[in-house]
Amino acid sequence: PERNGGSTILTCLTVGVVISLVVVVVCGGAAWWVVANTKRIATDAVKTGIQNVINESELSTEDKVVVNRQIDRVADAFKQGDISLEDMGDIMTNLGESPLFVLAIVEAAGSMYIDPSELTPDEKADAHRTLERVARGIAEEKIDEAKLEAAIDGLRTTDENGQRSMKSADQVSTEELKQAIANCRELADDAAIPDEEFKLNIGEEFKKVVDQA
Repeated sequence: PERNGGSTILTCLTVGVVISLVVVVVCGGAAWWVVANTKRIATDAVKTGIQNVINESELSTEDKVVVNRQIDRVADAFKQGDISLEDMGDIMTNLGESPLFVLAIVEAAGSMYIDPSELTPDEKADAHRTLERVARGIAEEKIDEAKLEAAIDGLRTTDENGQRSMKSADQVSTEELKQAIANCRELADDAAIPDEEFKLNIGEEFKKVVDQA
């Protein structure tokens, strides 16, 4: 009986130790996996979030493809350790200092406001040309971004927190749109921007910023 009791106790202890070891191994392994993969998980999450914004934007399909390819490129390089957090910071700084986002907004304004508006075909053509001239002025640093913001202020609204953002197309009246276009035309005229076609490849400009980092 004593031997059986001792055997039973020993068996219970052995099972307990094994279970404890299993728990330690499983939990330790899980913890190691999380630590080892946190960088990858976080990077993928941020990448997905940015690409969702890009895909829902008014950029052309071609620009979306190029920009998303560059985002993949940066994310993969970061996960593999080819670029550091400092390098990532440089890329963000370069993007912030470049006119890229302003140019993207100018380009998107055509499809957001002009195309669905009640302007006549001739007025729409003139409005698109005006935006092209403004985009060129921004790209060539002949038009100040602050002046552009003032010119299109009628297309913007203020939320309850005091933050300024672009109105949706149905919130912009024809008169507000015409005034914004007239303001932009004045900016282009004052900067002596030629009245000719100008197409900026947003995707390629984005790639240039990444290449510089």
